[in-house]
Amino acid sequence: MKHWTFISMTLLLLLLEQPAWAAGLWLYEGGTPDLGTAAAGRTAMAPDASTVGANPAGMTHLDRPQVLSAFLGIYTNSQFNTNVSGIGGGDGGNAGGFVPSGGLHYVQPNTL
Repeated sequence: MKHWTFISMTLLLLLLEQPAWAAGLWLYEGGTPDLGTAAAGRTAMAPDASTVGANPAGMTHLDRPQVLSAFLGIYTNSQFNTNVSGIGGGDGGNAGGFVPSGGLHYVQPNTL
């Protein structure tokens, strides 16, 4: 009986599913020291704890525990004006604003 309940619930969920529409933003420059190099050669180097974010294999080259933290702010200004498109609806306002961001990386080397 449990087997048929599981199958029927799975089929019901599959039939009722809706598409998910989303957007995301990932900033590669999360306050890491290689910001000035545009991350060139990031896969070949492991200078500090920031290697956790983009090159986890680089953690094996670090010989002591390290912590790296950074704080940065992002300000976007995205104006919408639906009167220009001809669809109407009025002023859409500003979809942007200030967004606090940052990074925290910690590495504990294997001491075995």
